[in-house]
Amino acid sequence: MKTERYQKADKQKTNRQQKIRRGMGIRMIALFLILLLLSGSMAGCGSEKETKEKKETAMGRFLEEEILLPDGITLIEAAGRTEDGTLIVLGNGEDIEERKLFYSKDEGKNWEEQKLPEQLDNKHCSYLYRTAVSKSGQIFVTGSFGNDKFENWMIEPDGTGKKLEIALAKLEGSGEESAFQTDSSEEEDSESETKTLESIDNFVTQAAFADNGSLYVMDLKNNVYQVNAENGEVEDIYENDGDRRLFGVGGKYLILAGSKKITLYNMDTGEELSEDTVLTEELLKEGIDSSDSDSLPVLFSGNEDGIFYANHKGVYYHAIRGSVTEQLMNGELNTMGNPSTGFFNLWYMDQDHFMFHCRDEQGTSRLYQYSYSDTTPSVPEKELTVYSLEDTNEIRQAISMFQKENQDIYVNLEIGKSSGDAVTADDALRTLNTDIMAGKGPDVLILDGMPVDNYIAKGLLADITDVKEEIAKEDGLFENICDIYQKDGKIYGLPSRFLFSYVQGTQEDMKNCSTLSGLENQVKTLKEKDKKKNVTLLTEKDVLLKQLFDVESANLKKEDNTMDEQRLTDFYEAAKTIYEANTESKDRNRINLNYEGAGTTIGTTGCLGYLRGDISLNMGTVGSDTDIIMLTSVNQSMKKKNVDFDLLAGGEKKSFIPRLAAGINSKSKNQEEARLFLKTLLGKKAGSVTGDGISVNKKAYEEMIKTARTRGENYGLTISGGDGDVFNYTMSSPTEQDEEKVKHIIESLDTAAWTDAIIIEMVVSQGEKYLDGTQSVSETVKNVMQKVNLYLSE
Repeated sequence: MKTERYQKADKQKTNRQQKIRRGMGIRMIALFLILLLLSGSMAGCGSEKETKEKKETAMGRFLEEEILLPDGITLIEAAGRTEDGTLIVLGNGEDIEERKLFYSKDEGKNWEEQKLPEQLDNKHCSYLYRTAVSKSGQIFVTGSFGNDKFENWMIEPDGTGKKLEIALAKLEGSGEESAFQTDSSEEEDSESETKTLESIDNFVTQAAFADNGSLYVMDLKNNVYQVNAENGEVEDIYENDGDRRLFGVGGKYLILAGSKKITLYNMDTGEELSEDTVLTEELLKEGIDSSDSDSLPVLFSGNEDGIFYANHKGVYYHAIRGSVTEQLMNGELNTMGNPSTGFFNLWYMDQDHFMFHCRDEQGTSRLYQYSYSDTTPSVPEKELTVYSLEDTNEIRQAISMFQKENQDIYVNLEIGKSSGDAVTADDALRTLNTDIMAGKGPDVLILDGMPVDNYIAKGLLADITDVKEEIAKEDGLFENICDIYQKDGKIYGLPSRFLFSYVQGTQEDMKNCSTLSGLENQVKTLKEKDKKKNVTLLTEKDVLLKQLFDVESANLKKEDNTMDEQRLTDFYEAAKTIYEANTESKDRNRINLNYEGAGTTIGTTGCLGYLRGDISLNMGTVGSDTDIIMLTSVNQSMKKKNVDFDLLAGGEKKSFIPRLAAGINSKSKNQEEARLFLKTLLGKKAGSVTGDGISVNKKAYEEMIKTARTRGENYGLTISGGDGDVFNYTMSSPTEQDEEKVKHIIESLDTAAWTDAIIIEMVVSQGEKYLDGTQSVSETVKNVMQKVNLYLSE
């Protein structure tokens, strides 16, 4: 049956009424209210009518409510909603020994456990990779069933199960083996450091049921198959056109999505629809690629006339061949907006209700119901503005958490430098400074890349000592990291995260790397030993300069906040030596960070290159549980060679890189709300999420270490080299000794790196000219000193 609300989405009048009715088109509502205000002002200034119209608030919004899962279930492996509204959940949990199946006929208020088919218990099926639930209650699963090969099974509503043989395309090289070996110069170690990968057969990577009961699956080659759910026979194949990334079903439509085009098929007739340019344009605005192999970047659902889709921006509706796409839900106001939320399924229930299956930032499965409320303002009446020079997932995660806990406050995130635009850090900061001085600045400042010392001196930042003391009392803080923006006993900024630079190699190779000059000499020595091998993976000029600046900038910055000219000269000469040691041979794990400013860090990208023997010395940054796992795993794999890692700090000062430092505009009228936000940003929950930086919150740090232990037990990588070889690498958990070493390094840190984005841009841009030979070191240093001195004097 057609629904009145979504029946004619391409009619502008109906669209406008729907958007005002439901709070879907925030921009249109804002324009509508502005026009009302203007018309009121023309009728007469200060009139009662104008005052009344100013107070009117657009109403209507979907509200989020979590559906409580059955006791013990923390991992949903399959979830669905049948034609009669019954919810189905198949899952596991830390507190239960076996996979369990539950049904609920009252939207999750009560759950009834059903006997699970024997084929799906943990004994027969250790791991489910992809699942789908039909409207009739069938459950399709693909996973590991008692062996190393994937199998497909169909579970019927009556509890019976059967294996489905689906004839997927053969992969090239099936049955072959490939291997890699790390540096084999030492024969005694070669056997223990050789990894072998057995090639895999094709298997199902995505699955979905259409409303008519047809099963659709995607394989490793991104071909999509229409499969008979009764016997597994392939009824149709939609071969990959070379661009396909994912597929979905919504209503009666099959959606094949690539990075350049969206193709639609009517599943009832098999007809390929002419290109829907509006849908393609809207979907590709945010992109459909995903780095998370478990979840999807976009989810689809539908009704008879169109499709719904969800991404981190919210939920949208598009009538097929319609001229517009409507936003029904603003993701910024609920769980969808958190970039760490993993998307698994979306159900359209009726015009006022949706359901959403996801995984939160802690990896726990969640089910949410969204119900439309016409008595709730479409946008919260209070507004808090957060400004960040660079956009990051971590700041968006914190905003999403804060928004969820403070439904009456809307957080407006302003980004100074959007990706791909021509705005420089200098341009962005000049605009920001003008707004702050005029009293129109943001409430919260993410201080990364900003001239914080200058802001403190001008009285632009509020004292937030109380925020620090409250969090320190509740969770504990790494005090040596937190006090970098302290002056006269007051705290004006607090980093919520930090990173430190490391060097990895044999104990013999690392012993001279405690200073930049020592590192320079060691690179020369290693290059002499093997002139055909790159010493490090830092082969790009900008990446190398940024990494070394993070290491050495604490020494380049003098007590009066000016730059040391002699140390800058030494810095560039060391960078030149290291750069020239990395350009004589090709490497298989080349780093390209697309350098854009202060927020770019290397991580542990070089670890696998070092393990494979591509480089002689590894340098990078530690800022997450994944980095710790990677470093310590490689060390354990190469322990016979006495491989280890240590802090790379450039000298006596033990430097670190502050990340997501936050302060409050002293002129803000929302001081209390701003403090609430900082408490969320620096709190345990936000700090526990894996991201770019280790949390300064000690309880969050402890959670990160626990995560590292767990992930290390069952974490691995499949790597494809530039020469066509492929290998698997299995990680291992950090030992107690590893954990103690990391904590000792953290507690030894005492000086923050220079994070002013304008300074970094000057140092890197001029340094590139020196490294490529178009400018002498004296000219380079002279240019930087002139620019820096002029900038610092402003």
